[in-house]
Amino acid sequence: MEKSFGADVQKKVVPKLIGYARVSTEDQNLRVQLDALEKAGCRTIYQEKRSATRGPRPQLELALIDLRPGDTLVVHKLDRLIRNARDAYKLLDRVEAVGATVISLTEPYLNVHTPIGEFTFGLTALLAQLEVRTTSQRTSAGIRAIQERGLRYGALPKLTEAQAAKLLALRKSGLTKAALAKRFKVSPATVANYEKRAKAKRRRR
Repeated sequence: MEKSFGADVQKKVVPKLIGYARVSTEDQNLRVQLDALEKAGCRTIYQEKRSATRGPRPQLELALIDLRPGDTLVVHKLDRLIRNARDAYKLLDRVEAVGATVISLTEPYLNVHTPIGEFTFGLTALLAQLEVRTTSQRTSAGIRAIQERGLRYGALPKLTEAQAAKLLALRKSGLTKAALAKRFKVSPATVANYEKRAKAKRRRR
């Protein structure tokens, strides 16, 4: 009796839906995007809490690396994915280079495989870029106006100047960040920030 080992039978690769969700700050919630991506059938969803305009996005990079021929990169809205027109076309080229595609759940007309769809994709990217730049300009103008009135912009200091000086002195004496955080009722990250600012101030002198 002959045995068949199926040497010529290739395992069929099923295309995947790979989701990507992003918000700009830590205090924003990803739930709406995650619910939509899960409902669309995404088994793998890469999540990021990071501004699109501030440096690399490691989770987006992992999502792109995960793509295989036939896969689809799915986002709730295109502006979760792109920051300007140049990056949009670079990303699109990279997705298509592996034989994958990209779709937006709230913008189904963005079919990048048609001339009109590609044009609309680029136009949407330009609008996203315009929004980022005008928002930045408005924010900068608002900050200048506040400062010109002699007011303080930003969050209030967590410690008084005396407390900050005491914290730095104790840190210099050898207390750990965790111990100082517990003593002054702040986070270890806040302790590190005070220490970092003090070092930067000394370097400027």
